[in-house]
Amino acid sequence: MLFGHTLNVLILSPDKKAQDALGSLLAGCGLAPIPAATIEEAKAILDRDSVCVILSSDELPDGDIGDVLVKTGGYPTAVPVVVFSRLADWKYYLKVVRDGAFDCLVYPPERHEFERVVRSAVGTERQDEKHLAAAG
Repeated sequence: MLFGHTLNVLILSPDKKAQDALGSLLAGCGLAPIPAATIEEAKAILDRDSVCVILSSDELPDGDIGDVLVKTGGYPTAVPVVVFSRLADWKYYLKVVRDGAFDCLVYPPERHEFERVVRSAVGTERQDEKHLAAAG
């Protein structure tokens, strides 16, 4: 539990082991993981459930991270997307962030770095909600 209530995080990955590992890290942060193996499955989840962050693999069976960012609107106008990749490359990191990702982590992530990035993404989402509520 964070901010007084349970917050959902969508984990988009075809890799069940990655879903489980990231789910455990999220649970340790007090966040509720919702797994999805494909972009289409993720779209169905987003239509019915509220999520505060999307963790997405850059290796997807029905598209790529660009498709995820297009379908979610890209940061900062939509739910923050944190990409995880097995590729540790600065140029790739910059490309993903320029394309609209909130951040990009190397998988498997270091626990402290993962927690820092996810908490930052969750905090950003919560701040956006406060601004929208104040404006409305």
